[in-house]
Amino acid sequence: MLTKHTIQHFDLWDTDFDDLCLFTAQLSVTLNQYDRLAFSVPEWLQERSTEVSRVLLERVKVQKLAELKRLRSRRETLLTTDEKRKQVEDLITKLETETK
Repeated sequence: MLTKHTIQHFDLWDTDFDDLCLFTAQLSVTLNQYDRLAFSVPEWLQERSTEVSRVLLERVKVQKLAELKRLRSRRETLLTTDEKRKQVEDLITKLETETK
C-alpha cells in the first residue's frame, strides 16, 4: 500500500528501475483517484508527481545512453580494418580542416 510517508520519502535515485516504474504507476493511480472523486490534488502530491516524472525520464535517458554506448562498442568490434581506417582518415581530414 502506498502511504503519504512512502510517497514523500521514497528515494527516487536509490532504487532499481523496475521499482521506480511501479512507484510511478501507483502514484499515477492515486492522482487519477483524486480526479475521479473531483477532489483537488494536494500541492505536495502534485509537486512530488512532477519530481517523479522528471526523475523517471532522466533514468530512462541514462539507460538509453548506456545501451547506446554498449551498441557503439559492439559496432566497433564488427568493423573491418578498411572501415576503421576510413573512420580515422575522416577524423584526420575533419581536424585538419578545423585547424587551418
